[in-house]
Amino acid sequence: MRTDDPRVIGNNPVSLILLLTLLCNVAWGCVDAAYYLISVYTLRARQLSQIKRLKEALRKRRVVSEFLSDGVGDVDDGQVRALAGWIADAADPKSKKLTRRDWWAALSIVFIVVFATFPVVIPFALFPDNVQLAVNISHGIALAILFVCGCSFGVYGGHRWKGK
Repeated sequence: MRTDDPRVIGNNPVSLILLLTLLCNVAWGCVDAAYYLISVYTLRARQLSQIKRLKEALRKRRVVSEFLSDGVGDVDDGQVRALAGWIADAADPKSKKLTRRDWWAALSIVFIVVFATFPVVIPFALFPDNVQLAVNISHGIALAILFVCGCSFGVYGGHRWKGK
């Protein structure tokens, strides 16, 4: 694809870069959404499998009683029944199928990935004739975003900013 082809976007290579950046981020957003859906499906399938195996083991209380007694000491039948009741009452996923909420979350991921690009790309739209200035501003914006995200992640992880 030539940048001087007027049928594409005009003679402005910056416009072409902006379009390609947008399309690239849409593609990555779709990949991230697909990974999200795969992980949700896999997690539900694993939970269903584990709950099924656990309930089967609880039907064979002797096995559970022996297993628990090895790790915690003597376990009586009442404790095993209480554990069985607690697991039976636990809310387990009814199906591993993806829900409407999962699909909306995947679509949200696509939009987050695409819109996260705009602050870094805006300088190229504002300064199409001065690409070096747009690059410098874009780098500054990207560094600021990374700093804020890193600080937020640190606070989420329990760390506080310790200035003098």
